[in-house]
Amino acid sequence: MHRHFGLTRFIDFLSAERLGLNDGFDAMVLNSVANVGKALTILPDYSVIACYLDNDEAGRAALARLRRELGDKVMDKSALYPDHKDLNDYLVATQPKISNNSKLKL
Repeated sequence: MHRHFGLTRFIDFLSAERLGLNDGFDAMVLNSVANVGKALTILPDYSVIACYLDNDEAGRAALARLRRELGDKVMDKSALYPDHKDLNDYLVATQPKISNNSKLKL
């Protein structure tokens, strides 16, 4: 049985939900790439690990560490948003804004 896992920050997890990328897969919200070491205790049981990490030095370093530890099952999903810092920036830039024209009456 193939088990899929997504690795991201909280706001990017919400963006992935909005974009339909999680598709019912297990997910881990790191909040910081400093938590990659903690994630490594859980991740070996998964056959695919999709990483929605930031397009910055810290994100690339975290991805490199995950690949060193877990090999080819680690997938870099940042190619989905190459011109953006992260998945949330991509969502904000590409999706129409949802307008709520109703006014709150107390």
